Amino acid sequence: STCIQLLQQFYRPTTGHIFIDNLSIDKYNLQWYRQQLAIVSQEAVLFSTTIKKNLLYGTTDPKNVTQNEIEEICKDVNIHHFIMKLPFGYDTVIDQNFLSGGQKQLICLARALLKRPKILLLDEFTSALDNENESLLQELLAQKAVTKDRTTIIISHRLSSIRNANNIIVLDHGTLIEQGNHQSLMDTHGIYYDLIQQQQQDFDCLPSNNNDVESSSINQRNSQNLNSVFSPLFEILNNNNKPRQNYKETHLPFLAVLKMNKPEWLYILFGCFVCLINGGLQPTHGVIISKLIFNFLFACSGENLTERLRSKLFEIYLKQDLAWFDHPTNNVGALCTRLANETTVIQAACIFTFLLRSERIIMCVGILISLLYSWEVTLVLFGFLPFIIGAGCLDIKLFNDDCLKKDNKVLEEISKIRTEVTENIRTVKQLTSEEHFYQNYCSLLDSLYKSARNRSHLKGLQFGFTNAIIFFAQAVLVAFSAFMIKRNRMTFEDSLVSPDYGKAMNASKQMLKLFNRQPVIDQSSINGDIIDNFNGEIVFDIKNFSYPSRPQMKILDNFQLKISPGQKVALLGKNGCGKSTVIQLLERFYDSNAGSVFIDSVDIRNINLQWLRSKICYISQQPVLFDGTIEENIAYGDLTRTIDRQEIIDAAKQSNAHKFIEKLPQ
Repeated sequence: STCIQLLQQFYRPTTGHIFIDNLSIDKYNLQWYRQQLAIVSQEAVLFSTTIKKNLLYGTTDPKNVTQNEIEEICKDVNIHHFIMKLPFGYDTVIDQNFLSGGQKQLICLARALLKRPKILLLDEFTSALDNENESLLQELLAQKAVTKDRTTIIISHRLSSIRNANNIIVLDHGTLIEQGNHQSLMDTHGIYYDLIQQQQQDFDCLPSNNNDVESSSINQRNSQNLNSVFSPLFEILNNNNKPRQNYKETHLPFLAVLKMNKPEWLYILFGCFVCLINGGLQPTHGVIISKLIFNFLFACSGENLTERLRSKLFEIYLKQDLAWFDHPTNNVGALCTRLANETTVIQAACIFTFLLRSERIIMCVGILISLLYSWEVTLVLFGFLPFIIGAGCLDIKLFNDDCLKKDNKVLEEISKIRTEVTENIRTVKQLTSEEHFYQNYCSLLDSLYKSARNRSHLKGLQFGFTNAIIFFAQAVLVAFSAFMIKRNRMTFEDSLVSPDYGKAMNASKQMLKLFNRQPVIDQSSINGDIIDNFNGEIVFDIKNFSYPSRPQMKILDNFQLKISPGQKVALLGKNGCGKSTVIQLLERFYDSNAGSVFIDSVDIRNINLQWLRSKICYISQQPVLFDGTIEENIAYGDLTRTIDRQEIIDAAKQSNAHKFIEKLPQ
């Protein structure tokens, strides 16, 4: 894989060069050079867009690629027929979270071939495929339509996938030790020969009755095989009735949020007191005396509230069941935006709410006093109140409901692009699609800018109208008071509505909905039974199971299986047949629709969830490591106790990782 990365110029050799057509690759224009390469890697990456746009990523001029060219390439890899069965054909938007590894690999291979590269790089591209799909792709690569006029470099641990290569290069500790075709390397009885023999011995250990799997020809099962890959996808995309969580609407969201601000009641009390002073004094005195003080007091209170909201929201995220994360509105970008931005908006609006309501209280008291001293002047001023109130309502409307929902959707799209690109930066560079994603990002920013600009014009009119009304009211007050020489005169401080108030109302409602949501499976629950004499007998009695996000697609149907303690069990089947679903039910990421899973004759739903998962070790197809040291990552396997370094070293030795860890710098 390091050779592949050097070839793509992700890194430069410390010493030496790589030559293509007798010219060092660092002499080529980097953008042009990468356009001559295409890679299908071990971790296939698809972006959240249509099939057609995914296929066009990496092409030098997507606008000049015709639909016929796309279809011809897809026919070469035998996926055109199945794409056409999708609801919108090539314009179908696919959520890759519902694609198996094999499904992704087929689309990525078509994308690489559509690029028509001079050099095709295949890095462990069959790692996610079952035997049938692997055999299918090997036959496709043997076709002239795939390998014609291009150099193909294959990296694989599965030696069956490289038998037909013109030249097989064997590496050991970064050094080329053998090369030749399959037969010549077998004749030398070297390392390649030993690897073939080792894999053959492992294969011979399998029961002989599995041989019938390979007895049928690949050509006869192409259609059936690809149908098994894409048939779950058809059902997902044809299901337009996605379930939605019904929440009770909170009409007073700030009341619930302000309860979380109780620890700062002293700050709030003094802040309100200062605001009362501000509302009662002349505007100049209010600015000098009160605003400097309440800014500090409310800043202290608001920042503490923001910290508390973020920690509470993050805790709520961790408690949610996986079905909640499967919902499209709860993607990574949306959750990060909500965590970063909406808490700050609520904090600012809470400060403003205290300020506004405190000042309004004293203003109402002032109106009552003015009625006692001069009801005529007060009634004249009342004529202006409907205009001021109407302008305030317009301001809240500008930053509420539909317009804010559209802005939030754009912000979530921006966050999604940012997350996808940063997480898959290697794929973006391999496809030379930096400019494409940059333009998409700028386009979304521009739409957000235009929306804000249009609202700012309306906001400017509203702001000017409101202030004009206030000045007109003051002018009328002076004129009428001049007429009423012996009457008292009174002015009112400007009445402005916070530009973030509407946003905060929406944000607080959404956040409180999440706070009040009761997950189907509480991830932090400490309730439930703990099995004293735990043996590990597992019984699956699943009548049927469908994922909550796609209820019409049945994954498991009358699945019954008993696993005795200490028994080694293998789950075998085509991509998308439900193998991983069985593991997720055992981990209790989901609960079955009918039936259950039993461990030592106890229903898994009655077992303490934290204790249950502490007894299960899971190694997935795509291993995940966290930011931290290797020692910390290994120790994450058991957080219930302090693990000494020697135990960590012993575990690394058992997994054959100790030697290469010892060679690392630290």
